[in-house]
Amino acid sequence: MAALLSLFTLAASVCPPRAAGFAFAALMSIYSATAQIAGVIGGYLYEWVFDHQIVPLIYLAAVCTLSALIWLPLLPTQRSQAMHDERQDAHGRHALPGLPA
Repeated sequence: MAALLSLFTLAASVCPPRAAGFAFAALMSIYSATAQIAGVIGGYLYEWVFDHQIVPLIYLAAVCTLSALIWLPLLPTQRSQAMHDERQDAHGRHALPGLPA
């Protein structure tokens, strides 16, 4: 849980200063809701689908966790972010309106 809190704190620190608290609270709320939903679905699968066998549930959890790797190629890299920043500087625009040059 401590690692999750530090990850959410890091995500909130990237937000604008007045939105950091909202971002942290939203991330914690989403995490809590999905944890409850996952518990209900896992209990249903254990009892009704896998007939009280834990091994298939462990395999399913591993597959679902590894499925997050599908999104990895879609994440922006530092190089693509630097190119994006250079293009914005060349056009005289900023990522956030109202910021000084």
